[in-house]
Amino acid sequence: MHDYVRASKSMVVTAYFIILMIIGNLFLMNLFLAILLKNFEDKKENKDEEKDADEKQKEEEDYLSINYLQKSMKLQFRRVFFKKVVQPAP
Repeated sequence: MHDYVRASKSMVVTAYFIILMIIGNLFLMNLFLAILLKNFEDKKENKDEEKDADEKQKEEEDYLSINYLQKSMKLQFRRVFFKKVVQPAP
């Protein structure tokens, strides 16, 4: 930059290099922030996937517990009304 200023004796060269440095720094900062935000999004997606897997497992457990409840209610109903002891199938 100093060589160009001495050679041209103009402030246009100085303004050009200042603008070039500002734009270059903004570009690098934008690139850094984009990479940083992408990493945060990936972590958030992983947490969401884990939540989805946990929710599915909980739904399956709830479904199984509802089936168990239904079977036990049927057993109790049979015991009360039919006076037989009927074991539920596994």
